[in-house]
Amino acid sequence: MKVILTKIITFVIILTVIIPSQASATNNEAETPIAFVPEALATLYVTKKNGNLENFTLNINGHIQHFPLWRNVDSEAHKPRMLYNDINKDGQKELIIILTIANGTNRIIQDAHVFHKVRVNFVDTFQEILIDDPLAIFLKHAKTSLTPTKATITVGNKTKIIHLMKFGIPSEQLFSDIGIGSIVKFDVVHHELVATLGLQASSSSSIGSVTITYLFKDKMYQIKKISLEA
Repeated sequence: MKVILTKIITFVIILTVIIPSQASATNNEAETPIAFVPEALATLYVTKKNGNLENFTLNINGHIQHFPLWRNVDSEAHKPRMLYNDINKDGQKELIIILTIANGTNRIIQDAHVFHKVRVNFVDTFQEILIDDPLAIFLKHAKTSLTPTKATITVGNKTKIIHLMKFGIPSEQLFSDIGIGSIVKFDVVHHELVATLGLQASSSSSIGSVTITYLFKDKMYQIKKISLEA
């Protein structure tokens, strides 16, 4: 009986040592630094769950902000990007975070977040600024049509006609109108925030793209211009 009791006590002690160690390891692995901008003293942390990066935490010079609704695919090719660039021409650099929320065959969808430097209680920190939805911008400013032979896009007084014969798309696979939304990418080009939308005539046929350049106006990032590329 004494031997059995000794074994039970030993087993309990082992569990007591192992389980907290495993839990500690799990907790340490849960939050991972994924992007870093030394100049801004900014580090972005994530946890990995079910093929996604979630529970984002942004540490800027000790100021912590949590973003539980942010998502990014868990992929080496599509890691979150954190840029530091003056995109509103105020002489100060802004922090730009670009997330890839979905990817696959003929599909990549990104989201962008811009933070402006502000001073709170005599301490410099960053505040997120609203970005107008690029899909909404396109739908508001562009007119489109699609026939078996051509796609037509009009923005302002400029019209672009794309002849479809060269794409060899079967008529039964054509959309009723030009499709957008399967490709949405963000970047910073020449100190400006830009979004690129893919244009599709069918689920597997890209016929060009639209680039939306943003400017900071009325406390948000909104359209500066739309450029058609085909």
